[in-house]
This record gives sequence, C-alpha cells and structure tokens, in this order.
Amino acid sequence: MGVTLEVPYVELMQAEREWDVAGDDLDGGWRRLESASTSDFSPAVATAVDGFRGPWVAELKQLADAALEHSLTIATYRSTMLATDVVRGEAIRGLLPWRLHDARVEESP
Repeated sequence: MGVTLEVPYVELMQAEREWDVAGDDLDGGWRRLESASTSDFSPAVATAVDGFRGPWVAELKQLADAALEHSLTIATYRSTMLATDVVRGEAIRGLLPWRLHDARVEESP
C-alpha cells in the first residue's frame, strides 16, 4: 500500500532546491551575524548588540537546520517516490509552495 501525492515531479525538484537555497542563505546569515564586530560601537551599544545577537544567531541556526531538513525530506521522497501513509504525504505536501497545498493526497490500492 502506498500514497498518491498528485504533484508534478518538477515541482518537487523546485521545492527541494528552494528549501536548500533558503537553508544556505540562513546558514550564511547566522555566521555573518555571529562574527560581526562590535569594536567600533560604544560599550553600551556593543552590549545591546551582543544581547540581540545571541538569540538571533540561535534562531537563524534553527531555521537553517529546518530548511535543510525540509530539502532532505523532499529529496528522500523524490528518490523513492513513495510515501507510506496519508499523514506523511500531507507532511510532504506542506513543504511545497502554497499553490500546491491543495494537491490531492490519497491512499493507493
């Protein structure tokens, strides 16, 4: 038994690429933010920047990891073209662009 997700293969490839690019962009963002120098700021501003930077670096790292995981999820599905249940099919559909969020997911005979 399997699940049918009615989405063109090219759309899966595009979604995978977009999540991968988003992950790479976010990864670069947190690395730049983490390494940004505060040496030219006054001590008060440098302290404020450091207080801001820590939580935002952590958030960007988390988002980068999630985006790359989404890309990997689609790549894995695409390589096997098999979802084992409707819940998994719906989860993959949720990673696709909004215009595909009404793609049909149903049990296959």
